[in-house]
Amino acid sequence: MRAKTLTIMLAILGIFLVGEKARADVLTISPENTAIMAAEGDDWTRVALEFDVSGMELGEGKGVLWAYLEWPIIDNSPGEKEFFAFPIVASWSPEQATSASGSVVRDADPVADWLLSSELKQEIGSVLRLDLRYLVSDWGSGVRGNYGIVVAVANIPSGVLESQLGNARLVVGFGSLGD
Repeated sequence: MRAKTLTIMLAILGIFLVGEKARADVLTISPENTAIMAAEGDDWTRVALEFDVSGMELGEGKGVLWAYLEWPIIDNSPGEKEFFAFPIVASWSPEQATSASGSVVRDADPVADWLLSSELKQEIGSVLRLDLRYLVSDWGSGVRGNYGIVVAVANIPSGVLESQLGNARLVVGFGSLGD
């Protein structure tokens, strides 16, 4: 319930931040493909997520006003959680992502990060929120191919995330700025 309230509050804040003349349509998109990726020999858990953003009506003065990945994660382990999002640069399948011999090709540099401190976790719960505005805008305009993102996190085991993959949502506000 707190995650839903936080989503509504952030959507209202997003409208306020882009200006009072802004009008935004909001899409909430569930992932089309998900996979816990094969381990890479370190302490990071990596998740591949792919979203269909074809429902955005862009062009003719319309653009992405905000976009974020929202993912409530039930995790009772103590300590800070740091998350990173890397754009996937080639098509992939869940089978390929989970295979020890397969790989999901991604950019080396993250496009977003989120530090969930112990204090913030007490305040809002275990909610991942990654700002993906510029990446989603590039997907919508065709500047970059939309193959999804890899979310990397330390200190949350893959088994904890596996049953929660379907809880991830891409929330996109798009529209045009006023005159």
